[in-house]
Amino acid sequence: SKVLKEISDYVIKKIYSLKSERIGELIDKDEVIEKGASPLIGNYLNYIFVYENEDISGINFMFPNFQVGSNAEGSYEVFVPKKIYEEYLKVSKE
Repeated sequence: SKVLKEISDYVIKKIYSLKSERIGELIDKDEVIEKGASPLIGNYLNYIFVYENEDISGINFMFPNFQVGSNAEGSYEVFVPKKIYEEYLKVSKE
């Protein structure tokens, strides 16, 4: 889906940045990140909605050890702000 592709693109960029900070060097290409955060629904099963003033401000996705990095790196969490996916939300006016 288009929304999952938008989320995936955002998450992949963020994980590259987080991983570069953790290991202390810039990462150019990483197949583990590309596969583990690709736009497949199975890659995005661990999440929580983040609220601000009773409204959803975004989604925090959690990636366990080995999904987007080595066991030594640990898990990764990426906050995706609502602006990344809100154009795909359907609003019900009841």
